Amino acid sequence: MPCTVMACGDVIYRSTLPHNDGLTITAPGVALALAAASYLWATPGVAPGFFDMFVLAFAERLFRPTFRKDDFVPGKKLGEGAFGVVYKASLADPKAAEKQGDVVVKKATEYGAVEIWMNERVRRACASSCADFLYGFREVYILSIQC
Repeated sequence: MPCTVMACGDVIYRSTLPHNDGLTITAPGVALALAAASYLWATPGVAPGFFDMFVLAFAERLFRPTFRKDDFVPGKKLGEGAFGVVYKASLADPKAAEKQGDVVVKKATEYGAVEIWMNERVRRACASSCADFLYGFREVYILSIQC
């Protein structure tokens, strides 16, 4: 067949180009890789958030103790706000109550699932800076925070 049908010139041109058999490291490529890495790890961080959500949160769900609503004995009402009512409470099991101490239970009326997620995230990110979030019940949005 004639070259006008087969586009021989294109085949011949490609065959004369240099062949790249591996990864070539260039200055612009390194700069782009460093910029991408600094963006992913910059505060608040896409990469740390991904690691927290899909690795740390999963591992935490496997190993942290779980509670039921019946495990808490509500006590004195401490306060009330736009998002719910806060009570002082203790654990129903005397051994656990002695070990854990008093807790604060918040019955959230709005945004309970979001608040549970945020408390879990803060517990993992900066545990020494805030109260320990024990557990959240998504069906009634009760949040328990250790005093």
